[in-house]
Amino acid sequence: MITEKTGLTRIAILFGIACVILSLSLCEVTISYSNALSARDTQVANLQVLVDQSQSEIGALEQQLSSLQNSEVANLTNQIVIKDAQIANLANQIAALNSQISNLQAQIAQMTPNELSIQEEIRDAIMDFIKSNHPETAQFITNLSWAGGRTTPAGLVGAETYMYTSNGWKFTINYPVIPNPTYNITADYSAPSIGIPYRIIWTGSWRNWCINETSYIFAQ
Repeated sequence: MITEKTGLTRIAILFGIACVILSLSLCEVTISYSNALSARDTQVANLQVLVDQSQSEIGALEQQLSSLQNSEVANLTNQIVIKDAQIANLANQIAALNSQISNLQAQIAQMTPNELSIQEEIRDAIMDFIKSNHPETAQFITNLSWAGGRTTPAGLVGAETYMYTSNGWKFTINYPVIPNPTYNITADYSAPSIGIPYRIIWTGSWRNWCINETSYIFAQ
């Protein structure tokens, strides 16, 4: 009996010791976790302070950037306004110069006689020749206002034809396209609408301001 009691006592003592050891272990673990959590809380708090500082710095930088941008935009806007004014001023100057040029061109056009083409010069020279050498034609060679010009058929090369008409006259020029050509002339007058019909046919040539009469017909 004594032996059994002694054994139970030892078991109880060992159990108590185990409970004490387990309790101490749990306390140590609890303290360790508490310390770890406290350290984490401290780290989180420090990080939060850093985040707040960063956000504050970012806000300050954004304000500075906005201020700089607004200032730069205002500066650029002023420069654009100045350039626009300069462009408008130059445009007005250009318009004034164009107006002066147009006026000068109009004055020059009024002062400068219209230059005649070689065909028109030949036409007028031939008509003066006919009038001077055949006085009976003078009555039909007054106040002539010519119309017409080049009538060379399309596709024709190597030759040119010009025709002018005025008050019953039909004046035709034919010549080859070569240097210093001979111009062949026909001046034909017909006016059957008047009381006495007349017909004048003059043919000849022109070269180097020399006129050669080939034939002349005056009929009534």
